[in-house]
Amino acid sequence: MADIVRGSLTLSVVKKADSLTMRLIAPIPLVAKYSNDSIFDSWTDPKNHREVYVQCLSAISSFPLSVNVMSQRVWKWNGQVIDEKDSRFEFFNYTIGSVQVPALRIKADIMNGINTASFIEFSAKISSGGFEYSMHSNIEVNRESVSPNTYRSYILDQNNRGAVITQSNQTVTLVAILEKGGREVMTGLSYQWSKVTLDSKMDLLNDNVADFRMTIPGATAKTYTVTRDQVDTTAMFQCEIKENGIVVGSAMIEVRDETDPLDILYETNIPFDAVDEEQTLIVTPKVVIMGTSTSAPGTWTYSYQKAKMNGTNIGAKATGAKYNISYEDINSNGSNILLFIEAKN
Repeated sequence: MADIVRGSLTLSVVKKADSLTMRLIAPIPLVAKYSNDSIFDSWTDPKNHREVYVQCLSAISSFPLSVNVMSQRVWKWNGQVIDEKDSRFEFFNYTIGSVQVPALRIKADIMNGINTASFIEFSAKISSGGFEYSMHSNIEVNRESVSPNTYRSYILDQNNRGAVITQSNQTVTLVAILEKGGREVMTGLSYQWSKVTLDSKMDLLNDNVADFRMTIPGATAKTYTVTRDQVDTTAMFQCEIKENGIVVGSAMIEVRDETDPLDILYETNIPFDAVDEEQTLIVTPKVVIMGTSTSAPGTWTYSYQKAKMNGTNIGAKATGAKYNISYEDINSNGSNILLFIEAKN
């Protein structure tokens, strides 16, 4: 769709004694659930294996860089290099749309005997634009003491393709998961899917709540299938989950259409994943022809909305050619926030 282009950034503050220049993503939260020393849903069971994949973006494309441009790849668990013969782990390639990226499968209860936050790390040499970069990132693994009323919700791509629409896969089926007391809840639930929009008219099209969410009529099942015409480069979908009529969970996921003719690139004055104290991040978006840095024709206006990682809005919507975010904006909301960007011609 040529008149609207959407995108989002995950903004982070500097992690002291660490430098994050890429993201590690786990489709299922890396939270090991225990009651005393007994684990729920052991990760040794193949259906409970956890996966972590690498998302590395260049400045000239929002397509992730592929495994083919990454050399000297190293995975670590709590600072120790993971050997390919280590039976607790498995190296493989994860597919995001049409791109394969490095990934790690966790096949053991690695949090047994550990009561503090732990980390999976990845580093590599990246070749991009004729230059080579040393890049590194990590992702936290946690142990959680589960009580009978502990809730956790998240959304998965049912077909495990990175929630990307491609020429060969014109739809993405999303599935909402709610866990209670460490177990997935299968009965007594109701669902309502919505789509993030920064258009006030679309926001109020199907309900009277001004929350920058367009309620999707009839989207009240555990699964929801997103079609290509619903995605303008990217689209963020949210599912609110009720148990016996009471809201107990909410989760979001971004769906991307790599066949869209347009894309949004972001120029920033400092790295958007490492905003330090007293710094202000300035984001300057630009609509471009997909796969290039060439500006798309037209007169584009930009809207912005900050949100917490669970989708709760932070402050009011703003418009303009640039957008400023302070360290405190991010740090006061859990050290990571989302920035939704919408461009209209």
